[in-house]
Amino acid sequence: MLRPSRTYRRGRGADVAGRMAIVGPRAARRMFGARSLRTCRPLIAGFVVAALGGCGGAERAREGPPSQRDASRALQRVLDDARGTSKVGVSAAVVERGRLRWSGGSGVGDRRAARPVTGESVYAVASLTKTFVAALMLRLTEQGDFDLDDPVSKWVPRSGLQQEITLRRLLNHTSGLFGVDENRVYARTIDRAPHRRWTPEQTLRYVRRPYFPPGEGWHYSDTNYVLAGLAIERATGSSVGSQMKTQLLAPLGLRRSGLQPEDDPPPDVAHGHGDPARTGTIRNLTRGMRWVPYDSLASSEWAAGGM
Repeated sequence: MLRPSRTYRRGRGADVAGRMAIVGPRAARRMFGARSLRTCRPLIAGFVVAALGGCGGAERAREGPPSQRDASRALQRVLDDARGTSKVGVSAAVVERGRLRWSGGSGVGDRRAARPVTGESVYAVASLTKTFVAALMLRLTEQGDFDLDDPVSKWVPRSGLQQEITLRRLLNHTSGLFGVDENRVYARTIDRAPHRRWTPEQTLRYVRRPYFPPGEGWHYSDTNYVLAGLAIERATGSSVGSQMKTQLLAPLGLRRSGLQPEDDPPPDVAHGHGDPARTGTIRNLTRGMRWVPYDSLASSEWAAGGM
């Protein structure tokens, strides 16, 4: 799980398997040659956590011409360096204008089983889930299921939210709603009973006073997307996971992706490793669990971070 700055949310479960690095335009040109990248300005040659089904570009790169094999080796070194001395795995891919140029892995997804990660390994993507939920809500809006300027209370009537808090303000984090992930009691409760399955309603009990009136500021908040998930289910009469599969994942060919806890991850999913209790020891958080990185976190995050 990525650990962003305070401007964004600091996720629970530090150093969970799966990391991200960026290869800038200059480095990418050195690896692939300026000519091949001339049409890509600006180039986003990102090491992207391969959580959405993966792809097998590393093998093709190794079998290509010498320059391509050199690039593959160079990228593998960058990936190995990013992992450092830790055995916890990291997968990455380089994509140029929608075309896979390289993918690979370094380390293991389960330290006890010593199962290596590859460019096709599946990871929990945590808060990247929000991107998919936002895209789903936009798709449903296009289909007429609801309007982004609808008050949240229209679709989640028991929320008791004021009319000014709209679906749009949930998606762009201008609702002012307190983020449950910043409630220390919530965090301790999540970690104290890692096998517990949470419902969205249980998660929302940990919401506290708002940061500011609706529309008068910006603050990242998991609460926004838990409510967005409830609105989607009320508007469509089906689950967020089901709608996501039908509207997004299936059309994109993301057959191994899903939303926890409705969907179980594949057996070879990379395990979460971290130290949420801050004991100083990195441990496997997923062993013995049904969901990744562990049951209580995956189910409580749900539409805010359960993919």
